[in-house]
Amino acid sequence: MDKLVSLLTKESKYILFNNDINKESNWSKDNKLNIDEDITLYVFNEITENSNVDIVINEGRKVNIIEFISVKNDCTINHNITCNANSELTIVSLYESNDVKVVIKANTNIDNRAYFNSKKLSLFMGEVESLYDEKLNSEKAKSECYNVYINNSEKPQEFALNTYHNVKETESMVRNFAICKGKSTLNINTNGIVYNGSKQSIISQKTKGILLSKESGISANPLLQIDEYDCLASHGAGIGAIDEEDLFYLMSRGLTKIESEKLIIGGFINPLYEAIVNEDLRKVISDKVSKYL
Repeated sequence: MDKLVSLLTKESKYILFNNDINKESNWSKDNKLNIDEDITLYVFNEITENSNVDIVINEGRKVNIIEFISVKNDCTINHNITCNANSELTIVSLYESNDVKVVIKANTNIDNRAYFNSKKLSLFMGEVESLYDEKLNSEKAKSECYNVYINNSEKPQEFALNTYHNVKETESMVRNFAICKGKSTLNINTNGIVYNGSKQSIISQKTKGILLSKESGISANPLLQIDEYDCLASHGAGIGAIDEEDLFYLMSRGLTKIESEKLIIGGFINPLYEAIVNEDLRKVISDKVSKYL
């Protein structure tokens, strides 16, 4: 984590946590991420025991967060986000771990006219059980989630996302990309719930899975629970190998099969890369993905 911090410029605001404790920061001495200013903030969190990650975006604030979460031991992480009225949060998250079991329990609350944009990359080396609850609690609340799950650990990993449309005129979009290699397995469960009275809400969920070996497996289970006629809802899932024509095209231009696969997979991760302005950090993440695959 210290090496990552060293890549930042002097103008960058950052905070380095060890579990729940603020170890180093040029922004705040507090142990909480209660943000009441427009800011781009880098958050580094090294986790060795059960921990809480709590982020509060105060009313009307526009915030960009790039967070790196590295898990060293078996643990449970409670990750809670609150977006208050008229706030905007764009959060880019990189999760990585040793060969340990990680349990994630996440809860996001989105208030009136707040906008939540999440881009997540998971590079876990062990077993994972992850449950995200996302709640759109007031009118005009909006969320967009772009998740990339890569498993080359040969351990089972399960990710579930529940999106709740609790009131009218709310909007959500989920895009999942699951990539498996070796004898690894990934289970991706997306549940969209639109309650009665949540009129003119829009919900869209799609999952795409890519298998890089015959021994790997991906299960995608999209589910919509709609209790309101006046809404727009869609979901879908598709799983398969990388298109042979795409591989042939790249290999015919001098790339190996492994290089071609990495280039295609890089296309799925590009939206995360593009959200990180710091080129050095972007390269570190790109190198981590290459090594993981």
